[in-house]
Amino acid sequence: MKKNDPPHDLRHEEMLDFSRQNMLNSLQLFFSHTKYSLTLLTTILAASLAIAAFSFDKLQGAPEASRLALVLAAIFLILMGPVSYITYRLVGRYYRLYVSFYVYAARLHETYSSAIEHPWFADIQDKLGGPEHQQKNLFNKEAVSQFMENEITNGGRNSWYFYRWLIFILGAFGTIAGSFILGWLLIRQ
Repeated sequence: MKKNDPPHDLRHEEMLDFSRQNMLNSLQLFFSHTKYSLTLLTTILAASLAIAAFSFDKLQGAPEASRLALVLAAIFLILMGPVSYITYRLVGRYYRLYVSFYVYAARLHETYSSAIEHPWFADIQDKLGGPEHQQKNLFNKEAVSQFMENEITNGGRNSWYFYRWLIFILGAFGTIAGSFILGWLLIRQ
């Protein structure tokens, strides 16, 4: 706190704490769903590889059973594409919820906090035009919409950007690998 700053106003502290807690809860919700979604995709991949390995190892003497197991593995792999798309949409909504709470908490802190700026909100201040424009831009609908667009869909370098690519890569790999296996089975027939 600077020498000339007024003492911290505790009247609003409960509301400010609640806004930070909501922001952190929404971030935790985003990370939980991301974790479970990535676990689901890697489980599908692992199950498909296990079925294919079982087919090659244990079903060599039964070509029809081996072929059926490979078709099943390929179908699981192909399903990774739609699952990754659904995951992308679902987890993206949770990230949007987090960014919304982030903006809301920053607005409340800008309005009601008399303490030194919370470090968590320094990033939003920079992205909205720096400290001299923060008050104006933090409550400007277009500036906030642009910030949210950059954070959520345009690939601001945040955790969602990297998780989004990981989900896409897993889904694309599974779909391509499953299609390749089915094509290989059709050619071999």
